[in-house]
Amino acid sequence: MKLLREQPLFFFLFPVLFYLLGYTEYGHYIRLSQIGMPILVFSILVVIIYLISKRVFIYHRKAALISIFLFGIGYCFFGDIKAALNQSPLPFLSKYPVMLLLLLGTPVVTYLWLRVRNKITDSLVEYVNYLTILLCVMQLVFIYQRKDTFVSSVKPISFSATAVTTKPDIYLVVFDAYPGQISLKDYFQFDNSPTIQHLRDNGYFVPDTFQSNYNLTIGSMNSEFNMQYVNSKALYPWNHFNLYLKSFRAIRDAHLILFLQQQHYRIVNNSIFELGNTPQQFEFPILKKGLDAIHLKMLHQQLWRHFSWIVNKGKWKNDFLFRRGYLRGHLLNQDILKATLAPKQDKSPQFMYSHVVMPHDPYFTDSTGKLLDFDHITAYRDTFRTFFIDYLKYTNQRLRNLADSLVSMHPDAIIILQSDHGWRQYPEAKRHLMYNNFLAIHLPDSAYQQLQPLHSNVNLFRILLNHYFDQRLPLLPDSSFYVDEEKNIFEPISIPFQR
Repeated sequence: MKLLREQPLFFFLFPVLFYLLGYTEYGHYIRLSQIGMPILVFSILVVIIYLISKRVFIYHRKAALISIFLFGIGYCFFGDIKAALNQSPLPFLSKYPVMLLLLLGTPVVTYLWLRVRNKITDSLVEYVNYLTILLCVMQLVFIYQRKDTFVSSVKPISFSATAVTTKPDIYLVVFDAYPGQISLKDYFQFDNSPTIQHLRDNGYFVPDTFQSNYNLTIGSMNSEFNMQYVNSKALYPWNHFNLYLKSFRAIRDAHLILFLQQQHYRIVNNSIFELGNTPQQFEFPILKKGLDAIHLKMLHQQLWRHFSWIVNKGKWKNDFLFRRGYLRGHLLNQDILKATLAPKQDKSPQFMYSHVVMPHDPYFTDSTGKLLDFDHITAYRDTFRTFFIDYLKYTNQRLRNLADSLVSMHPDAIIILQSDHGWRQYPEAKRHLMYNNFLAIHLPDSAYQQLQPLHSNVNLFRILLNHYFDQRLPLLPDSSFYVDEEKNIFEPISIPFQR
């Protein structure tokens, strides 16, 4: 066809192809409507580049467009190419200087070669047009074939249909990476008993020993909300996006959330996840979602991921980027704590989930709440334990105030303060300590005897639903698993303090 031989359709189809490829890979975890605006923005950018090229490359425009197209492929799939080269027999090719040289050099060499070969250029334009159209059609076919092929990683749970008349409000506040008493005494020689005693004096049940089932937030919350251990086979491979995207959907459609919605609970979501039909209110930079999985492949995202520290410290520090990137997490934590104490909007029963990323690193403040700058923290990596304990002391202040306020405001509610896992920077010999985490519960009827069998996160809501909602869910054995996304490891781990 004359049109395919003379017009660079591939150039304008590239944004569509890029997002269709991403949607084919992550379509079960991204709504098709979500890629519409990115395609439009990308297409506008492509049209601008095309118009500029028409003025700059008057005599060799096709050669220039093919070269720019090659650059676009390298730019947009930089992360995938880097990962592939790193696993190749020549891993040095994945180094940034080498890859950037290839990214810039390959289009230049291609342009210089094609500008004196017009016949080859015309044939190449036709070939790339057909190839691009074919790939787009193939992706659409794959998307259609996969639309009803989603297999849940969660096993069904049978709930009894008992009518429940009393439906207490439930407030769940997760303090990310808050360690338990055993690990704090063993590794940090820190006595956290004043905070524990403060909670107990105010009516909270705080077990002496408690363990998480996973060393990752995504595993812990998936398991806790679905009241079962995650299906490791269904989540394989256990790399960052596969593990996270499947777990995001499992948390969104979790058994606990669907059960509470059936009981006509209003879901108040101050967390970092979607819950049912309630979107998350807070977006933390460290947590990547569906579209991020596509965009993270791009060169600028890879550079920001690996070199953003440059604009957070020293003479290159940029205050705007510092606040938007590094300091944003601290500001979000403050907003979440504030939102947790917001008054109820109506009289319907309420389930509120707030997720505070503290005392998880980065350790933004000292023990009094005074902000630390990035320079100070990174300059003293050998004293990171001191920074953590200082940040934990500040977290304890906020936790105690929150605990007191919640009991005062909602005395008839179930109030749960917990962590998803403990601190994670232990040496190999102390790895088990990362599973020693924190739990404090305030029950409206003080029926704390029901919590005696509770030793890990996975059984928390099984026990609460059995007691308050007349369910008959059997308790699961307490186990813990170690997950390493970089090494693709998912394995059970023995916990010496396990009861």
